[in-house]
Amino acid sequence: IEKTIHLTEDFIGKSLADRRPGARDEDRLDLTEDIVDPVLAELAADIQNHQITLVNRLHTQGEGKVPVRGSKLWLQCVFRNLINNGIKYGGRGCTIVVDFETQGSACRLQVYNTGQTVPEASRPMLFSPIRSLRPSKNRHQGLGLGLSLSRDIMQNFGGDLWYEAQRQGSTFVMSLPPC
Repeated sequence: IEKTIHLTEDFIGKSLADRRPGARDEDRLDLTEDIVDPVLAELAADIQNHQITLVNRLHTQGEGKVPVRGSKLWLQCVFRNLINNGIKYGGRGCTIVVDFETQGSACRLQVYNTGQTVPEASRPMLFSPIRSLRPSKNRHQGLGLGLSLSRDIMQNFGGDLWYEAQRQGSTFVMSLPPC
């Protein structure tokens, strides 16, 4: 069932990824209230089952609302993908940290996990749908289109998505356009 769900998400996402969002698809949103909190609540059972320590620094920033623009559905989809990857690749008992910073007029939502750093040789293919064509022995892996679709979604809304290697762990950064 889990594999079918991942495959379905990948196919639906790919079929919709080429549709460039228009102004009617963009809303003024609060990053914490509309994107982060609902996804973390949805994935709370998985986080607990994998004995993951979740550190959500958005609540400790003290800046109140973090206004962004975009589609609630699509931004939740991208954030969900990053948290699911953190659960999957961070491993049992890892720590996932959700943080943000403002940079100029944009904000950066960061998802860090204490799992292994992505090997340098694999980094150029992280956001490529081509890597999904290789068979995998990991029974929990979908087609591998999640990061590619997520980057497409972010770029369609005027943001971006990228990977930053850490000494221990990995950080994926969503750059969000401001309201």
